Amino acid sequence: MHRAAVAVVAAAATVVLASGCSVFRHDAHIVGAGGDPVGAGGLNETESHHPYLLNDIVICLDRPGDAFITDVTPINPHNGLTVTDFAAVPRIQVNGGQMTGAGNTIADVTATPSREVTQACPPETETGIDGAQYGYTLFVQYIKPDDRSAWDDGMRVAYTSGGHRYTTDMHFQFALCTKGDPSPEVDHDQLCT
Repeated sequence: MHRAAVAVVAAAATVVLASGCSVFRHDAHIVGAGGDPVGAGGLNETESHHPYLLNDIVICLDRPGDAFITDVTPINPHNGLTVTDFAAVPRIQVNGGQMTGAGNTIADVTATPSREVTQACPPETETGIDGAQYGYTLFVQYIKPDDRSAWDDGMRVAYTSGGHRYTTDMHFQFALCTKGDPSPEVDHDQLCT
């Protein structure tokens, strides 16, 4: 079993309205904690049809309110990289040791998966760049269909807030790597070693 632990340099986002209208002023929007996203990560020697978790994304709301995540999809996926599940878990549970265990699926790490986000991001001056105990860890479960390396250019988080639909794009590369994969598109220095 591989434990998916990927360091993402930062996790933040751009809010885009999914319905094509203007952003409603009072709706809360999901953002990444700590500013604009930068970085990449990969898991080495992964297997096809086996779930792996990306678990270092910290999200919160840009203002008090609530949002419900309806979907998470890869941006520009290559070689069949697919999201199969996702959950938002309060960071106080993650950092406070209230998780049920470690593993490669959402069910392995929490008995109470949720898709609701209700906590606003605290000011950076109070908590540091990643929000410490604030916000939520967004767990994203991926698979790949065959023995080639598979990757994306980030993820699109779809959600509702105030009865309106929105998306948040989180831009970073993530890969499920295959040892010795000759795919020239994979940046082996950055994603796969």
